[in-house]
Amino acid sequence: MTTTTVSTTTTTEPTTTIEPRTVIIEPTTTTTEPTITTTESTPVTIGDIILSAAVTPGLEERIGSPPYINTSDDFNIYEIIFECDLAFINGSVEPRQFIYDISWYINNVKLPMDSGSNLTYINITTTGRLREENWKDIYTLGFEVKCGVALRSSDNNIPSDILFSDSFYAGIQTDFPEYTVTEGDWFDIRVTLTVPLGCYFPSNSSINEINNIKENHCKLMVGIITSMESSGSHCSAGGLTNEPIVFGDISCGLQFSHSNWQSAQVVRVYGTSDNIVNVLDREVEVRFKAEETVTRHTTWNSASSQNISVTVVDADSRIVNSVCKSYNDPHLSTFDGRNWDNQRLGEFVLYYNTEAGYAVHAMYQACVNGVSGATCNCGLAIKSNKALFVANFCSARIGWSVSDGVSSNRYIEGSICDNTDMVIENDDNSYQVTLPTGTQISFYHIIDVNTTTIGGITIKPSLADWQTSSGLCGYMDGNKTNDFRIRDGGTTSDERTFALDWKITGNTSLASLFGDVNLSDINTTSHRYCKCRDRTVKGVNAEDCNLHSTNTLCTSSGSSSFFQSCNEGLRRKRSISEPSHRRRRAVADGDAVAKFPIVQDSDADQEPTPLSWRNGWNEDLATEACRQFLQNQMFLQKCEEIIDEMKGETAIGIDSCVQDIKLIGDNRFMQSTADTLSESCRLTAVRLENLTMTSSSASTGKTVLDEMLDLHCRNNCSGNGRCTNGRCECFDDFEGGSCSIRRSLPPMVSSKTNPGLCQSDVYACTTFYISGSNFASENVTCRTVHFAISESTHELTSQNQTFPAVPIPGGIGCSCSLPQSRRRKRSVNNNNAIASGFFLSVSNDGVRFSDDIVVIVYNSTCLSCNTTGITCSVKSSCESTYPTTEGGSITTTSATGHDSPQNGYMNIGLVAGVTIGGIGVVVVLLVLTKLVLTQRKSEKKSHPSPEDEEEEEYRYRRNFYWEQGRGYPSLGRSSTSNRIHTRFY
Repeated sequence: MTTTTVSTTTTTEPTTTIEPRTVIIEPTTTTTEPTITTTESTPVTIGDIILSAAVTPGLEERIGSPPYINTSDDFNIYEIIFECDLAFINGSVEPRQFIYDISWYINNVKLPMDSGSNLTYINITTTGRLREENWKDIYTLGFEVKCGVALRSSDNNIPSDILFSDSFYAGIQTDFPEYTVTEGDWFDIRVTLTVPLGCYFPSNSSINEINNIKENHCKLMVGIITSMESSGSHCSAGGLTNEPIVFGDISCGLQFSHSNWQSAQVVRVYGTSDNIVNVLDREVEVRFKAEETVTRHTTWNSASSQNISVTVVDADSRIVNSVCKSYNDPHLSTFDGRNWDNQRLGEFVLYYNTEAGYAVHAMYQACVNGVSGATCNCGLAIKSNKALFVANFCSARIGWSVSDGVSSNRYIEGSICDNTDMVIENDDNSYQVTLPTGTQISFYHIIDVNTTTIGGITIKPSLADWQTSSGLCGYMDGNKTNDFRIRDGGTTSDERTFALDWKITGNTSLASLFGDVNLSDINTTSHRYCKCRDRTVKGVNAEDCNLHSTNTLCTSSGSSSFFQSCNEGLRRKRSISEPSHRRRRAVADGDAVAKFPIVQDSDADQEPTPLSWRNGWNEDLATEACRQFLQNQMFLQKCEEIIDEMKGETAIGIDSCVQDIKLIGDNRFMQSTADTLSESCRLTAVRLENLTMTSSSASTGKTVLDEMLDLHCRNNCSGNGRCTNGRCECFDDFEGGSCSIRRSLPPMVSSKTNPGLCQSDVYACTTFYISGSNFASENVTCRTVHFAISESTHELTSQNQTFPAVPIPGGIGCSCSLPQSRRRKRSVNNNNAIASGFFLSVSNDGVRFSDDIVVIVYNSTCLSCNTTGITCSVKSSCESTYPTTEGGSITTTSATGHDSPQNGYMNIGLVAGVTIGGIGVVVVLLVLTKLVLTQRKSEKKSHPSPEDEEEEEYRYRRNFYWEQGRGYPSLGRSSTSNRIHTRFY
């Protein structure tokens, strides 16, 4: 402020004190307006007078036409005005004795106004006002405004120096210009308008109409914009985007009205985790901006707040060392690092987030049938909101004394309707699932001919798991002594009590994730969050506000190679034009992979039997073997060298490895131990930003992380490839994530995982899923030989037929989908045939094929079939409808067209008839029959009956739906369906 001395005349009149005020001129109707606060300047002494000035905003009424409206009607229009209020602090001064010159400045630039000179004290608040018309064509709200005052006595024409008020910010304002927040925490921003929101309405409006317009039509939408645009967002190695903040569920906008313009709006801001231990804090700027067109008060168009700086402080370092592991038979490690074993059978809750409801279940079965002492991971199920991902390699029966002949599951499937629920990445037999919070679940499966097991499950937590995790992974708070938290919130020190509390049984409220699962969304009432980036102010982008977590999942190109299903509205509604007598066959829309319900034997709840050393092993031999093996794992040793927190992992691995040898009696789990510890290190290493910013001393042009990942290949590529940046580059003839698949050898199949029975009254029986090991990723070939089954025997009805297969990711199998031409329905008269089937085999090179798998296609309503003897028997309830040994014929549904002599293959029974009846006569009859059949076939092809066309269309459409969903090569399918029904395999 400037101190100015002026000549004054002393008077004896009473003192008058003028307070800063708001000038609001309203129509004659009675309305209540909010009080406007002002910012006064620091009092300044002018001679013996103490004077202060302050800018006060308000609304002024005028009668006229609103902007951009062509009308002759009168409207009451309320526009922004600023007044320069003066206050004489000492009471002996009479303000009316002075003449005033008022000047106005926006952003320190003087406005060209002539109306502010030679004003009386009374005229300051009228003629000396700053009106919208003086600045709205030059400036947009969001500026600094101040007034200047010069005064002189009435008998002296020399004015004083100019006294300036403090600057007044006119526009959208927040309580602070800078904020700091820690990842996982939040703060609130208070947003206010410092000047009123105007309005207009017809002058002849009633009081109710005026109030309605003010409340519901005179509105201002203010959008939230961050400096993080979508083009600047990228994915971190932790599976989340790098966006520093998100907002509460406010749809990225605020709304003010004419009546409540002074009421502060609160915006909640969350600091988000990027799952990376950042070297520096992350920063972002936020602005609040009005919509481009404010209909009832265009002066507010595109008004913007000042930039607000937000600093996000890293907190991921709090959990960087945390990891939960379940591997081999199985050894467990909690998030806080407590190591223990759970040699028990059945399904257990491995991880559960008590706030978000995300869950990971593990299924354990005996590692070796008949050995009551060691269990292994055989199944994994992950649930996130309405998404479920299951990898099931478990036997149909789980117990300590299960025989080797029991059927076994071998499938990986998912039901995912929303890609924000989880992201799945696959590399051969390795999978990584990222939940919305950034929690990552990694596992891999180990394949041989008869068994497939999950070698290790690794769960890397996110900040959202801090003090919210439970299950066998424990309660994560940095204190391992309270890790064994049970479901009621208490803690125990007993491993058995802890393990059984998290076991899925019929006596607990915990639901299984294997089998039929209710995928109700537990988060339907939870908070939503908004990203508020890269958007226009007017309107709301719904995609910005669909987050169930403060974090944002990255999409992954790796997931596109998977098949997935959505269980919402899957079943197709049949058209009324389709034959009603076909409805019974539409129990399912397609063929399904072999899935066996898991039944626990009566001894499954028994505690494991302690085992002793056997097969020539003892503790010293096992310790030395494990030490040598793990010390030769280059990636694991590199981890301990570079990452301080990983020191000691080899020692832990040696202890686990020794226990495995004692429990199993051999060293089969050595590699699995090394792989699990290595995966734990990898998940930690990729989250350390400093490793990506430090150059490797051993490799030019590479970072320390690059140097480490160059060594991270499972089983060192099995000696059949070269490890480059964590991926195997396989030598000729080999492929797979660990170069363990040899293309020149045929796949190995097992009857344990291939049931061989297809119910034609339930499934289409046109696609068959073959599982085993050593399946190549491309150019796999299927081969079929058809047979027909009577009650007494079966007979071949075709030669070898080959067609392309569709490989299943991970080398665990393929699907054989019969070409369209082999799916027609025919009448079969082969010695009272009651069912049909195939000998099915597969090949990686089209030359060397696997052993045959028997597949029988039959009507389960009337038949019972067995693949071992390739026989079927008619149920007593259907004996009258099926042919007997005395003769007769039956119409059966065959999955191939090679069951008829018309296709050029002679039936064995026909050959016998030819021999008995005489060659000459039969030859003549055959020639004539062939001519007749050929003519009829041609006529039928040229003029198919409506029934034939209807049947062909029904079969065509039904098969098309199932095949299209699985991504099979086009086989002349219709282009009219967009059905989604696919499955992970």
